[in-house]
Amino acid sequence: MLRNSQSEILLLGYGNGVGRAYECLLELEKQNILCSLVDLRFVKPLDKETLLTLSKNHKKWFIFSDSAKIGGVGQILSAFAQENNLQIKIHSFEFEDDFIAHGKAEEIEEQLGLDTSHLTQQILQHI
Repeated sequence: MLRNSQSEILLLGYGNGVGRAYECLLELEKQNILCSLVDLRFVKPLDKETLLTLSKNHKKWFIFSDSAKIGGVGQILSAFAQENNLQIKIHSFEFEDDFIAHGKAEEIEEQLGLDTSHLTQQILQHI
């Protein structure tokens, strides 16, 4: 747990996604929107006990990782939520199953809508 707030909003970062989640948290705080931030250090095996605890107060989960949506972290967490009947909403900011051109990371992230500005706007639409 990198940041714990009383908010129902939870940003879960995996790998490089932790940095993107943190940047979004800072942008949201500028608008007086508090979020909790977790560094999901490993996906397999899941830390089920911690995830169950997080689900009690955090009802809106936003997933940040460099994984594809299909078979990625968001899908793993969605399956976990379903298996445990968790009353949470999960939004994954992982890339679609498409060809991704090579280039500078910042340019690719912007093209995919994975830059801080786009991600923050998407979070605002879902809270």
